[in-house]
Amino acid sequence: MKLSELKPWRSSLLPATTWPTSSLARDIYGLESRMLDLMRSFAGDRDIALPLTSDLRAYPAIDVKETPESYAVEAELPGMTDKDIKVELRNNILSIKGEKTSEVKKGNGYIYNERCYGAFAREIPFDEEVNMDKVDAVFKNGVLRVEVQKKEVGTSKRKKIEIHH
Repeated sequence: MKLSELKPWRSSLLPATTWPTSSLARDIYGLESRMLDLMRSFAGDRDIALPLTSDLRAYPAIDVKETPESYAVEAELPGMTDKDIKVELRNNILSIKGEKTSEVKKGNGYIYNERCYGAFAREIPFDEEVNMDKVDAVFKNGVLRVEVQKKEVGTSKRKKIEIHH
């Protein structure tokens, strides 16, 4: 699987080791950094970077592991229940969708809020064909774990083909 193919609902500005990969993306990322530096110079002691960039991370954070027999995907979904999450496998793409509702109400004394709320979706494409009948999902302690078995590749059998005259 190519990690650059993972599709978050929000833009995927991941750590510089995996993103940006194209020269245009690097230029955009560099422009964003320069704009943030300029804004910080006007903001003084207030940290404005986190509110501006917090929505740019992919959500939920995932880990993808491949073995010869299967793929395992783990997604961190703190504060959610299994009823808040929809998992679907279609055309060799695993989709994780859901919505985290806000407990924060304006005017209730909150002066700062960093937690993410709202709808999200992640798509994880698999390189090899997967078995739609052998998928298992477990949600425990805020972590969703989905294991998808690969399709068994049949052993090649030899068949003698007769030639007719």
